[in-house]
Amino acid sequence: MVVGHAGISQIIFQHDLAHSLQMTLPVGSTLIRLLFASDGTYLTNYSSDKKLWPVYMTIGNIASKFRLKPSMHAWLPIAFLPMSPKHVVKVSGWSVAKQ
Repeated sequence: MVVGHAGISQIIFQHDLAHSLQMTLPVGSTLIRLLFASDGTYLTNYSSDKKLWPVYMTIGNIASKFRLKPSMHAWLPIAFLPMSPKHVVKVSGWSVAKQ
C-alpha cells in the first residue's frame, strides 16, 4: 500500500487496523511498513548550487530508539537523485521574489 500523506500513514498503522491487516495475512507472514526519507545535500562547497537528493529506506518494525541512531545503520540509501542547478529567468517588470 502506497501512502503519500503522513497523517494517513499514522492512521493505517494504528494498533487496531494493523492488527486486522496482520490477521488477513497467511500464517508466518508479518506486516512490514516501509519508511522513506530524503533530504537535499550540496555536492561540494565549490559547485555553486548543484545538489544531490539521496533517498533512504528503512522498515517501521525496527524500534525508533534504534532506527533514529545513525550508528545503527538502519537507514539504507536506495537512490541518489541529481538535481540540476536552479536557473531563474528574469522577466522585465517582475521582482525576483515574485518569480
